[in-house]
Amino acid sequence: MSQVIALTMVVAVNPSLPVKTLKEYLALARARPGDISFGTSGPGTSHHLLGEALKLANKVNITHAPYQGEAPAVTAAVGGHVTGVLVNVTSTAPFIKVGKLRGLVVTTAQRDPLIPDVPTAREVGHTEIEATNWSGFVVPSATPASAVARLNGETVRVLNLPDVRENMRTLGLMAAPGTPEQFAALIKSDTVRYNRIAREANVRLD
Repeated sequence: MSQVIALTMVVAVNPSLPVKTLKEYLALARARPGDISFGTSGPGTSHHLLGEALKLANKVNITHAPYQGEAPAVTAAVGGHVTGVLVNVTSTAPFIKVGKLRGLVVTTAQRDPLIPDVPTAREVGHTEIEATNWSGFVVPSATPASAVARLNGETVRVLNLPDVRENMRTLGLMAAPGTPEQFAALIKSDTVRYNRIAREANVRLD
């Protein structure tokens, strides 16, 4: 098993909303409880759960607006049907660059090259939403260790090729080579974290 990519998420708002920072966004949400909304790619997604984590940590009432995918959520935010979104940077960067959305914060520990002017969650003091979306290869538990090591080794080799890394970056993706143990730890920690958020926020998918 091996992680392949990591992907930045971003909180972005329609520019008509009178906020330029996450601090101002949270203050407005406190002043107008339930009137501020964030679109996501759907209920129970990492986007949704990070939004719930932000709400829980800051005791604000922001309405979740689930869509069937990122594109409809971003379209709704650009059109003013929701006040903002919490989705992947790849979906929002084109609109942030031309001023149709305003990026408030990215969820990664480092700024994202696609929108380098947008601060990180750590920079603005909100590590409760520090996270990445990720994908990778997994195998059945009975797979021989030698086969796992070979798959991981080849994945890491390809991900470290300069042209592969550059091509991924142009798509807004970060190559994330690592060991099987590191990927297993990430899966476990994210599972524990998102389950806790779902419980505390009483997230239901029915």
